[in-house]
Amino acid sequence: MSAKTNKVLLEVDRGLLEKKLMIEEPHHAFAAPNEELERLFPTPERPEQPCKIIQLKPGICVKARATSGEKVFLNLCTSEEIPQTKDVSEIELAQILNSDDPSTFRVPMSLGEGRFEKDKSGQQCQVFDIAIHPKTLQKVENNELFRQFILTAAMEGVQNKYNVALKIGEVTILTKRKSIGTPKSQRIRSDGPSTPAGPLISEICPAQANDLKPRTRVPKYKITGEPAKGKLQTMVAELTLPEVASSAELTADIGEDRILVQAHKSNYKLDVFLPHLVDQDAVTAQFDRDSKILTLWLPVKRVLAAGQ
Repeated sequence: MSAKTNKVLLEVDRGLLEKKLMIEEPHHAFAAPNEELERLFPTPERPEQPCKIIQLKPGICVKARATSGEKVFLNLCTSEEIPQTKDVSEIELAQILNSDDPSTFRVPMSLGEGRFEKDKSGQQCQVFDIAIHPKTLQKVENNELFRQFILTAAMEGVQNKYNVALKIGEVTILTKRKSIGTPKSQRIRSDGPSTPAGPLISEICPAQANDLKPRTRVPKYKITGEPAKGKLQTMVAELTLPEVASSAELTADIGEDRILVQAHKSNYKLDVFLPHLVDQDAVTAQFDRDSKILTLWLPVKRVLAAGQ
């Protein structure tokens, strides 16, 4: 069992990533070039296509890694001009992906060109703005399977469109920031909805889609503070896992303000944010085989002030 930063493991099967997942860019969206350069040198590929500029609102900031090791940030932004993704439940999404013809499910998003911004340490990092509909973002925030799917689709889209080799499969969602830098406007076609030439997702075999099925078994848990009176020093999380035989079946990823505990064999999963920051290096854990209870001791780094 491991204790580490709040990394989110995207469990979408890599079969989706071997050129089998295509993104439907709404109205053939493409990044807005410099207006003066565009006036002097019109884009030759689309001389007859009417376009409009859309403004983006920050939503979720995701830190990824290039295969060479550099940090790459994805700003998941919103615009009402982007079509909304079909509203499906987690179970329906898994069924669609596991069906013989999953091509009816499409992910409209606009992928902006990369630029360089400074991260919190002052280091220059590449940033991509990705635009989706506000309701799509809301579902990303509330539905884990949908979040994994959209983030994987976005990373694959950036990789294919801009030839940026990313480590697809593991990202970190920044809980304190909505974007790195200010999202840039993008240019999309304004001649009405387009019909993509091919399906969004093609030829997903059942074996691949099985890995996309939702993990809905949330274990019983409670989080208490120690000492009971006075200044809080440690949070104690207790998870009841009746079908887990040993700690070897468990993984626990501990972030500064989040815990992610999984038991893949029995499909237990707990992903919760904490009310106080945690000293990750001092976290300890113990699984009792008799009571089937996993206990996490989470030393508090500092208490967050109200409204912080």
